[in-house]
Amino acid sequence: MAGLKVENFGGVVPRLEPRLLGKNAAQTAQNVKLFSGDLISWARPTTVNTPSRGGNLQSIYRLYDTASDYWMSSTSDVDYVKGPIAGDTAFKVYFTGEVSTGTNYTAGPRKTNLNLAKTGGTDYPHDWLEIGVPAPGARPTVIGTGGTSTTSITRVYTYTYVTGTDLQGTTWSEEGPPSPPGTGTGKSDATWVIAALSTGTAGKYAWGAATKRVYRTLTDSAGNTNYQLALDAVPIATTSTNDTVADADLGVICPSFTLGVINSEWAAPPSDMKGLIALPNGIMAGFSGNQICFSEPYYPHAWPIRYRLVTNFDIVSMGRYGQTVIVTTKGFPYAVTGARPDSMAMAMIEENHPCVSKRGTVSFPWGVMWPTPDGLALAGVGGAVNVIEPFMKRDEWRAQCFPDTILAHQYLNVYFGFFSDGTDDLNFIFDRTNDHGPLVFGNIAVQGAWNDPETSKLYLLQNGVITLWDSDPNNLLPYDWKSKVFVFPKPVNLGAMEIEADYGALSAPLQIATQSAADTAINAAILGTAGMDTAGIPVWVGTTSYGTGTVVRSADNVKMGVCIVAGTSGASEPTWPQVMGSTATDATVEWKQVWEVQGVTRGALGEFQLGYYQQVNAADPFQIGSSVNGWGFPLVGSLLVGGQYSNFDSRNLLLQVYATTTGTATELINSQSLTGRGTIRLPRGFKSDTWEFRLSGNIRVRYFTVAETGEELGRIE
Repeated sequence: MAGLKVENFGGVVPRLEPRLLGKNAAQTAQNVKLFSGDLISWARPTTVNTPSRGGNLQSIYRLYDTASDYWMSSTSDVDYVKGPIAGDTAFKVYFTGEVSTGTNYTAGPRKTNLNLAKTGGTDYPHDWLEIGVPAPGARPTVIGTGGTSTTSITRVYTYTYVTGTDLQGTTWSEEGPPSPPGTGTGKSDATWVIAALSTGTAGKYAWGAATKRVYRTLTDSAGNTNYQLALDAVPIATTSTNDTVADADLGVICPSFTLGVINSEWAAPPSDMKGLIALPNGIMAGFSGNQICFSEPYYPHAWPIRYRLVTNFDIVSMGRYGQTVIVTTKGFPYAVTGARPDSMAMAMIEENHPCVSKRGTVSFPWGVMWPTPDGLALAGVGGAVNVIEPFMKRDEWRAQCFPDTILAHQYLNVYFGFFSDGTDDLNFIFDRTNDHGPLVFGNIAVQGAWNDPETSKLYLLQNGVITLWDSDPNNLLPYDWKSKVFVFPKPVNLGAMEIEADYGALSAPLQIATQSAADTAINAAILGTAGMDTAGIPVWVGTTSYGTGTVVRSADNVKMGVCIVAGTSGASEPTWPQVMGSTATDATVEWKQVWEVQGVTRGALGEFQLGYYQQVNAADPFQIGSSVNGWGFPLVGSLLVGGQYSNFDSRNLLLQVYATTTGTATELINSQSLTGRGTIRLPRGFKSDTWEFRLSGNIRVRYFTVAETGEELGRIE
């Protein structure tokens, strides 16, 4: 007996010849979801938004409030990160990588918030601020005046800017680095005049109600000298102020630099910094050239130079897992670990995995993956490895995945890669947890993507339109799966086959189309009565045949119904419902009450009317207490039947069988669309030692069995 059973379907293994594949592996696996082992279609993406910003968009990010989403977009490769700011209710977002220039946007590290981004235009972010706060440029003059003490002292002063509100009123309160120090002498009890203060600088900063803080040096009992706060909330426009604060009343030590520590100032990030990511403990990280940059914890505007680390090669991308940052370069990758930016430890990973596409780098809970010239690298605990090498060698990888064009994101902890072969935009999916073949391909064209950390939804940017991946249950991407080449010890005729699939799904589109047509006809009849003289609507008649869509009025001229189930009415008028929109059974007919005399209250909806037809004929039903009457839809709820029917892809399953009938060439010997369970008869009269099976469609397939005869099918395990 010759036969086989294939279940727990797997993906492709391009490095192997089709004859050498595992039993479950495929020569072709396109647009198929293999997480469960069944062949399942991905749902088609649905349109979410069309950004108003023109050009070839590459990047998207969702801002939102309780009522709406506001999609930021860019023609640059931009990385967006929500700010780690305690108590933030303004939705502050920081982003790097913007290199385009135009109305309301320029290159460089930027930040915005919901109101700033959405106000003034729909080209979100419509407005933004620069990341960082500039240092005051002028050195203060310091003069001690007056005083009665016989002791003269020397003081050193500095001051900082503290931002206020942006143009939409959001408060930022970010403190910048200090000015050059100013020195002066005077009596210990003098009034110290601090003058020549700068009043802000050019640039997009939150200067509304901005202030200055003035610090002066104080040496403690242990001999430590620090700058401590003398004057707070000095208006930014002030150029001169007086200090009479006693040493004992000085405030906090200046947080935006450490006296005596080189490059400790809270500087702005490099103007070309990109690759922004968020780390635990409120730290952000980015890179510039071959420098890794870290922010001050929980102060994403502050990027002290002393925190920077330098690699041997120019950096291409960064990702993270846990407290480890993986830095990919044009040469060797690096691992950087630490809980604070001043204690980060960096080590080169002794595996040569140069990154060829920044946009292809993806962070997972267990490591970071990125495309290299040789394959897909994974760096995690234990080092770095080419995880796709067991399935694709360098030649297949470069010929089929075009690694330098890869854009990738994670979805369901799976690597989704999108690439261009120079003619078409395509995609592949790599699921390292699938033991039966983790690699499948697809034909999804994408220019940008974003994975929402709050919903785990994957949004795609497709030809300037934002879509939601795998979201339309009515419309499914057709899959294509072709088995390995099965080689039998001697030629056989496999004449019978069974495929276990969800055949019931084949009838769903037809049922939907039929129901939609019926509902459309009924609704047309309902809406048509809005312009009719009610005297022209026939009164219900007993023992009469009624078709769907027929409208009648009750004998007392108070109710009106539409036939939703055809049949013959009973001998007596049915009891009409007391609530519009409800149904009444009338022998084999079913009516839905859709209109009611205006002014006659029946149920919760009766007294709310949306326009009505006034009485124009003496035969029209009268309104109680009035000579004018009308019919009308209720304000609350819809009386139309059915619902909104979107386009519904037809369901299908196509089987194709290949064998070698003469010579060495493989031929298509059978092709048929399947409609239900049962034994599938394959052609007789020949034998072959090589067989291949191809399934294409969009219904779920669980397994298939094939044997020489129908009787033998039942013995296949």
